[in-house]
Amino acid sequence: MNERGMKKWAPYKSLDSQADFLAKMRYQKTKVEKPKLMEETVNSINEILVNYRGQKVIVSYYEDGYINKIKGIISYINAPFKYLIINEKRVDFRNLVGLTKAA
Repeated sequence: MNERGMKKWAPYKSLDSQADFLAKMRYQKTKVEKPKLMEETVNSINEILVNYRGQKVIVSYYEDGYINKIKGIISYINAPFKYLIINEKRVDFRNLVGLTKAA
């Protein structure tokens, strides 16, 4: 038998609090785990950061259960405190999952 799961409650959104609860449940169900980085990916990220000279890059980072991407120029790299700033967004090194040069 096919399980309907969350679908069976969709027609019964008669209460505002129920609609909010269902929206939160959908949000929680789409979250992903932080991916484990392979050594070659870590080395590639490190190499780009060490040799960075103002090129456009695409930064992929993990935040709150989602992987987000930002394209732009890194304005600041703070090696001692392990973070970078791109388009006014602070990204900690531990949350980086990808870094590539943009075309």
